[in-house]
Amino acid sequence: MIARIAVLIACIGLPALAVDSEWTRLSDSCGDFKVIPCATTLFTDHPFHIAVGSLAPGNGFAAGPALSFTHHTKPHHIPGPDGDTVTHWRLNIDTDAVLSSNLSWRAGLYMKARYTKEPPTVVVDSPPPTTGLDLRPKSWLFNTYVQAESLNTLTYYGIGQDTSRSAVAFYRMRQTIVGGNALIPLWSPLNLSLFGEANGRFVSLRPDNGETGPSIEHIYNSVTAPGLGDEKGYAQFGQGVRLAPAFGNHFSLNYAVTYQEFISGSQSSFQRLVFDLNHQFDLYGRAKGKVAPDFNGPNSCAQTEADKNAACPKPALSRNLEGSISFRFLMNQSFVNSGNVVPFYFQPTLGGANINGESLLPSYADYRFRGPTMILYRASFEHSIGKLPIGFLFMADEGKVALTPGDVGFNHLAHSFSTGLTVHAGGFPVLSVLFSWGGHEGTHTLAQVSNSLLGGGGRPSLY
Repeated sequence: MIARIAVLIACIGLPALAVDSEWTRLSDSCGDFKVIPCATTLFTDHPFHIAVGSLAPGNGFAAGPALSFTHHTKPHHIPGPDGDTVTHWRLNIDTDAVLSSNLSWRAGLYMKARYTKEPPTVVVDSPPPTTGLDLRPKSWLFNTYVQAESLNTLTYYGIGQDTSRSAVAFYRMRQTIVGGNALIPLWSPLNLSLFGEANGRFVSLRPDNGETGPSIEHIYNSVTAPGLGDEKGYAQFGQGVRLAPAFGNHFSLNYAVTYQEFISGSQSSFQRLVFDLNHQFDLYGRAKGKVAPDFNGPNSCAQTEADKNAACPKPALSRNLEGSISFRFLMNQSFVNSGNVVPFYFQPTLGGANINGESLLPSYADYRFRGPTMILYRASFEHSIGKLPIGFLFMADEGKVALTPGDVGFNHLAHSFSTGLTVHAGGFPVLSVLFSWGGHEGTHTLAQVSNSLLGGGGRPSLY
């Protein structure tokens, strides 16, 4: 139903010219059986294309219809003593609905609105002032969404670092998220901005008796699996700060610190503090296309704001070699009042990939370690292979989960090493194949397709 309404809304303002142009491109590329051009048109063209991607681990590869449409409002001129100040909006609407082989699915409607205010340019002969200079950019970004996702195969091993792999149980989950967030820029030299979000989350758990192991309610209860049998609606709020400065042509940071509140009518209310600190060193200077533009939605891949009908980049790297060394520190701490608990389905996980599809300690089984508090250290190296749109990747992870922030410590960390290939389209990794080893539970091979076309953002986190 969400996908059907979304398509109708998006199609109201969809120009017939855009549809005719896409049909022409599809006929030209697929009519002569040109494999690469045809596939590029089918999976990346606008406004309609086929959405593909991996759902949460264990739920398979999904595909379905998608629509992406961008609208630029007419610029509004505000007269002033030094000339006109120009304001305008860029609206990006995305909708998709995908189904996987185990009948898991996701459907959603996403809209990004970017408000830009451009003051008049004033040329003066005197030196610039040393104080009182306003260097803040004038673009504010608003993101709204409604998304429903149903996952038919999820695993649970208990809470903490010392759980046994033989204690695995299976469950199914459906979550609907309605809300939005905003990114308000403050200071452009350091790319400093404020972040705020407000969501309504509605979770429903179901037994899973179709797997080789037991369903979760057969071996766990509300004590060993907090929140089991007592799912409720949540009001979730978040505030934070983002910092993403670049130093020269080689070194850049991407820091995010977020504080979240999960509020329900029961003893499941809690707070969460997240530190996500990324450091990247580009070996050959700043690599183009490594970060998705923040104005893109999940099914968008425009490289510029000026051309709303710009085609997606072709599957190719830049002409120069691309290589980078990265270091990441991720810490997730939850806080509860006396008598309250953090529901297990909102706790972060380490091992394989988490419910959002992000690989963390990938040598272990998916969702292997779960806890209210988590830390992760990562060092990674990626380099392109010749002029092919393929990169070689090596990663080393160390991490741990704990019941309370005071228990996490920095000793007895689980570790994992990974190597593999990433396939890029226009610089963004859309396919990764990793072989991981380390720790004490064997090896793990992961193959994932990004669930957002060419790295576009806008989907809310599932935990």
